Amino acid sequence: MPAPRSDSPAAWQRDAQEAARYAQHPPMVVNNYYSAPARRGPDVREVLGWTAVLGVVAGVLLAVAMTAVALGLAAVALAVLAVILRGLWRDLRGGK
Repeated sequence: MPAPRSDSPAAWQRDAQEAARYAQHPPMVVNNYYSAPARRGPDVREVLGWTAVLGVVAGVLLAVAMTAVALGLAAVALAVLAVILRGLWRDLRGGK
């Protein structure tokens, strides 16, 4: 609990100085723009940047996975086609 103060002009001046010391900080000038007081939490641009990076990474991984699936299906289709063509070739040669 603060000590009681008298009503002298010096006490009023001390009170005013203490109030000014604990008051909100004036806005800072950064790059010729007034910046808002410091906020808690991450910067919005930083969050959006990391979101974009993770989106690109996820897109690349999805493209790689889809390419692998497509190549796998193409390999299966070629194997089935080879079996069918081998059967047709044997039938045309007389069933050997």
